[in-house]
Amino acid sequence: MPSWLSCCGLTSHYNFGPRTEGDGVDSTKSTNDIFPFELMLCCNLVRLNFISATHLFIILYWLALIPAALWLRTIPYIIGSALLWVGWTMLTVILIRFDKIDSLHRMQKGEDSLLVERSDLQKIQASLEKFYENVDGVTALWTCRTRPRLEIMKQVMRKVIETRWASKAACKAYFKTMIDGLQEIELNIGGIDLYLSKDKALSKDALALVRAQLDRVANLIRLNDAKDVMKKAKDVMVVPNLIGVRVVACHGLPTGTVFSNYNPFVRMRVKKEGDWVKTGCRDSQSSPRWHSGQDPVEFRFMVEGFGKELTCQVMDEHVGYDDTFMGELRTEIDSLKKGKWTKISKELEDPVSSENPGKLHVEVFLVRDAADLFELMPAAGQDRFAEEGLAKDRFAEQGLAQTAVLKNYDDDHRV
Repeated sequence: MPSWLSCCGLTSHYNFGPRTEGDGVDSTKSTNDIFPFELMLCCNLVRLNFISATHLFIILYWLALIPAALWLRTIPYIIGSALLWVGWTMLTVILIRFDKIDSLHRMQKGEDSLLVERSDLQKIQASLEKFYENVDGVTALWTCRTRPRLEIMKQVMRKVIETRWASKAACKAYFKTMIDGLQEIELNIGGIDLYLSKDKALSKDALALVRAQLDRVANLIRLNDAKDVMKKAKDVMVVPNLIGVRVVACHGLPTGTVFSNYNPFVRMRVKKEGDWVKTGCRDSQSSPRWHSGQDPVEFRFMVEGFGKELTCQVMDEHVGYDDTFMGELRTEIDSLKKGKWTKISKELEDPVSSENPGKLHVEVFLVRDAADLFELMPAAGQDRFAEEGLAKDRFAEQGLAQTAVLKNYDDDHRV
């Protein structure tokens, strides 16, 4: 027997119970629906569980076909009676399997409901992503551009109030220096589109660089007297100010001495007293190569003001001994074209061998405004080092080369 019919308790799998939302019932549907309901006949010997209105209609129709078929046979109308008995038989099969058919129907309704909920969740997720994206953009604008500039203005006015000025002319000169510097900052750090735009927004590393240099300006004003601030402002209030250096290759280096071959590497710095950063060593090579598209060897240095010089030295590595100087290349940073990679290939100065001085080939990118910074550090790679933090030396070893992607941002190694 089907699970909706029990006769004398012979149907062990007879089932009667209210449907739940998990059975495909619409949670918004009125709770006044009487289905399913149970009908007990003959002192509860026969029990019927009407699952739905459709189920009840099919049972009533099934019962109505019996007298209709018998009546047509008495007319007599044998064909009509036969057709009704065929329909009755088909309804009997449907009723026997109705619980399974109804289960499939409820599963289908449940699947449709889940699809609707999934679509609603996707819409909510998209709106949340858009919201958080806008929040991230506004937060980046505030923390990296607006708040540091307000801090600079605060320190400027604080210095005016706390300084005992010798004359009005001295105070006026201080104001003029600060106004010129602030105008330079406003011109160079770019508009809001570089911080909020989807297509042109600065990367996280670029935003951190702008913030670090603006904070440095505020600290300069806070920690120095007005006279020292005026001396240093021209150099410090250039934001952003950065160079990127790619060490490409050396050519025609001497092979070595009678005792050992040269193992060249390149080290460089911008600040005269700053720490050296270096590439990996190339053992016993007279024309070593470093930077390539698949194996980048790129260094980035923050620069203070103007008149600075990039020093690149080719060295011979000796394990357990001091490295040997093989020659150097010096480049005036102010002579570079900003916003583009400049190729430099020159013979080494003060070479270890005058017969084979060798050449060093590097590429340098000068950044003097936010648009240049976007070109050097596009947003497409902004998550590459997102977990590293700003004030860390970031290296990625690939083969024998050591790549410094963002070097010396902390005050202890300021270049």
